Amino acid sequence: VAAFLAWHTWSQLGPTITVAFAAASGLEEGKTQVEYRDVSLGVVKTVSLSRDLSHVIVTAQMDKEATEHLTEGTKFWVESARLDASGVSGLSTLVSGVYVGMLPGPGKPARSFEGQANPPVLTMNVPGRTYHLRAQSLGSLSGGSPLYFRGIEVGEVLGYSLDPDDQGVTIFAFVRSPHDALI
Repeated sequence: VAAFLAWHTWSQLGPTITVAFAAASGLEEGKTQVEYRDVSLGVVKTVSLSRDLSHVIVTAQMDKEATEHLTEGTKFWVESARLDASGVSGLSTLVSGVYVGMLPGPGKPARSFEGQANPPVLTMNVPGRTYHLRAQSLGSLSGGSPLYFRGIEVGEVLGYSLDPDDQGVTIFAFVRSPHDALI
């Protein structure tokens, strides 16, 4: 019975991955989960500093079902309560604790990743289109700020960058379908 239980546990294990983060804010070895859409796909095994002390290396044991989704385009971030211009997010972490968020992406299989400081604005495959908008200044916009058409939210700001000529700002905006047909 013990041998069967050991074999069963071992057969369910997936790959071990590493994710480099700037800080280990609230991550606990053996407790912090790696989640996608509120489903646990792994657990943090170790949290350690890099040799040059510039970042934190998180090692996670992933479940077997996550293996095919661990690709070069997969993104990881530490999900916690956040307050910004677009509102409050991650309030569930006040009760359950922080977790490592995961968003599968395209690419070749990978086992080493660079963690992001913030979660991606779009975390699901939502139909729509991305637009580049130019403005003189950013104003009060930030990543996640909603976009409205006649008072109805139709999309959101994905991010922004300073133009190469330093004369303006490019805003990356996403408009959900079917509203993208209005542009």
